[in-house]
Amino acid sequence: MSFVARHTPPPPLCHAVPQVWSLDVNASCTRLVTGASDNQLRVWALDSQQGEKDSVAAAMVIDGEEEESGGGGGGDGGEEGVVAVYMGSVARQGNDRAARVRFHGGGPLLGVQGAGKVLEVFRVRNEAQAKKKMKRRLKRAKEKASLKAAAAAAAASAEGTDDVDGARGEGGAAAASTLTDGIVAGDELESSVVLRTDHRVRSFDFAPSMTASSSSGGRRGGRGSGGDGDGDGDGLDSTRVLVSLHNNSMEVWGLEGCCRAGAGKASKKVKGVGEEDGGGDAAAAAAAAASRMMVLDLQGHRSDVRAVAVSSDGAMVASVSHGLAKAWSARTRQCVRSAPCGFGLTVAFAPGDRHLLVGTKEGNLQIVDLGSGEMIQDYAAHEKAIWSIDLRPDGKGLVSGSADRQVKFWDFEVANGNLGLVHTRSLKVTDDVLCVRYSRHKQQSKLLLAVALLDSTVKVFHDDSLKFFLSLYGHKLPVMSMDISDDGALLATGSADKTVKIWGLDFGDCHRSLLAHDDSIMSVRFVRGTHYLFTCSKDKTVKHWDADHFEKILTLKGHQSEAWTLEVSPDGSFVLSGGHDRSLRLWRRTEEMVFLEEEREKEMEGLFESELDRDDVAAPGADGLALPAPQRKPEGAEEGGDGDGGAQQAESGPATKRSLESVKAGERLMDALELAELELKLVREEERAAAKARRRGEPAPPARRPNPILLNLSPVRYVLRTLQMIKTPELEQALLVLPFSQVESLANFLVRLLAAGLEIELCARCAVFLLRVHQARIVSTGSMVVVLDALRNNLRRQLEASRDVVGRNMAGLRILGRLAEEDKNSYLMESEEDRLAKRMRQA
Repeated sequence: MSFVARHTPPPPLCHAVPQVWSLDVNASCTRLVTGASDNQLRVWALDSQQGEKDSVAAAMVIDGEEEESGGGGGGDGGEEGVVAVYMGSVARQGNDRAARVRFHGGGPLLGVQGAGKVLEVFRVRNEAQAKKKMKRRLKRAKEKASLKAAAAAAAASAEGTDDVDGARGEGGAAAASTLTDGIVAGDELESSVVLRTDHRVRSFDFAPSMTASSSSGGRRGGRGSGGDGDGDGDGLDSTRVLVSLHNNSMEVWGLEGCCRAGAGKASKKVKGVGEEDGGGDAAAAAAAAASRMMVLDLQGHRSDVRAVAVSSDGAMVASVSHGLAKAWSARTRQCVRSAPCGFGLTVAFAPGDRHLLVGTKEGNLQIVDLGSGEMIQDYAAHEKAIWSIDLRPDGKGLVSGSADRQVKFWDFEVANGNLGLVHTRSLKVTDDVLCVRYSRHKQQSKLLLAVALLDSTVKVFHDDSLKFFLSLYGHKLPVMSMDISDDGALLATGSADKTVKIWGLDFGDCHRSLLAHDDSIMSVRFVRGTHYLFTCSKDKTVKHWDADHFEKILTLKGHQSEAWTLEVSPDGSFVLSGGHDRSLRLWRRTEEMVFLEEEREKEMEGLFESELDRDDVAAPGADGLALPAPQRKPEGAEEGGDGDGGAQQAESGPATKRSLESVKAGERLMDALELAELELKLVREEERAAAKARRRGEPAPPARRPNPILLNLSPVRYVLRTLQMIKTPELEQALLVLPFSQVESLANFLVRLLAAGLEIELCARCAVFLLRVHQARIVSTGSMVVVLDALRNNLRRQLEASRDVVGRNMAGLRILGRLAEEDKNSYLMESEEDRLAKRMRQA
């Protein structure tokens, strides 16, 4: 559907606030409703038939204006479209922006979602109901007008004015001037019910069909299809609406009686099931009601996923968030157990994979039994948040690091049939602990413990004696996560400074520092038994690295917000990540081969195209090009008169898009022009040297060897070959890449090509496009006058010659066509005897 970019009649300022956030068209394509940053809903009436009728008249008006102004560009007034007539606005109850506006596909309802916790449902009256509402509105307006006129007359008589009739007429005329004949937006839209949810609304959708509510059966029975039009006619006045909330849950609301007249007089504040209304009588409340029928919230997290873990066999995964710990099946990806907990910041499976160990923001260590889904132990382990826990390689204990500047060591114990923890020792450090990690040595004497501190350093200790071993410094911001390879040779640290550093644990030397992400790195994990590395970041990506060759292998994009955590399965078959979007994403390893060069090319192309989309600003002019002066802003026009700072935004543009291929084609053309110019310069120098030698009677200098890059072509032919290699849809965008200094060079080559009669159509297209784009620069500098004069003469001569050739060919084809037609007719008119005689003569 296309809309005509004009209004009939001209409306007032429809959207005083420029940000239009949402719009929708009803099922019959007769009404358009828009929602903006204010609390007003604007309504337009759409008429396609009127658009067809007005297209001819509009074209005549536009043509007349162009003739008066002397404009040379053709308008689009003859284009048929849809006329949008402004009908007015309707106020919403909320004062925030309208984030989403949607019509019900099968019923007279309109839903408007605000930016907060409100979803307002409007009833859309049919034509008969709207006319009845209009008549009542006009009647009330006339009564108010008569009252105002009488008041004006009384005031005039009290002042002693003789012209009482004139005062009455002026008062009545002033009041009547505010009347609007015809149906307006308020006649069609009526607020029916307002839904207020517990969390912010993300989106909503109506059920496809409507049903008859049980509470309106008797009322429908007394009103047939020929009633007064207050009902919906067929008794279908109830439906359901699905609401998606920002806490990753969905709610189904039932709307009862929302299509009846007077439904908007019901309670304006509707809450969930069992909550009182707070206003309105029982009869009004029965007119329209909304109830929360069901809530879908068991499968996912209600807040950010802060930590994940994988069981020892890779069959189960766990995740924690604010107040909730969940266990999932890695094969079916279904939630198998949910259990309450504190504000979880870190999680791990206990040995045996039957319990979860959760470190909370309150400083507690909690043990969750996966069999019963209950928290069986809760230890006040630290005074502040526990940022990290890690199991000892022998499976007999764990270590925890907290913001209270302590590292505590715990051993597992079984008491009364339940798993428990026993605090064995503590390590006091100089700053907050952000991450702790054990090495994977089996021997207790070689076991190392790495501790990342808030001062951006990593301290390495011997686990048995807690003797200091290494201090790793080099990060500019604190280390958020780290991991040690299975062979104990490498330590990888990810920091808030966006870098990953690979350290050797033998001497503490930094092997390489990689600028890995565009934002803080939140988690780092090695693949078991390898030096392959996975990282996740606040830039919403998960990346795969080779820590031996310091190369990036893959970039995994999928998160809609910050990625907080990740974990790799023991066999490396999948990677689990979670983040701020409250989702868990499972990345499985495939058998597909990965070629690093291809991945680099794809990444570079993606970066380049994203920059093109960001910087792809059209050249001046209404169609994305530099246009002649008559089509620009008229002289004497007020600056900023268009309401947007004087900038005139184009409504259309050329049917081309700047792409990587077009830019590469432009660069190849630039290289060809530079090479051809250099070759012509060398040829001229060689000719001057030969002429100078002849004048002096000396032997001619040896001939210069041809340039192999030119492929045994002359410079002019080489430029022509480069132009021919550019695809037709990419030619204009490739020419836009050329700087103005090389535009003059290309014009010189076009003159040479036209003089030789080569590729006239291609040369003409290039010349016309370059003149349109660089018209202002050419006129202001005047350096291309001689070139343009030669280009005009050669182009006109070649085009006239081509026109003559085409004309002769067309005339010859017409003659051949007539001869063929005559032969066909003569064959049909010949008798059998004549054809037999002709064949005998030919034999």
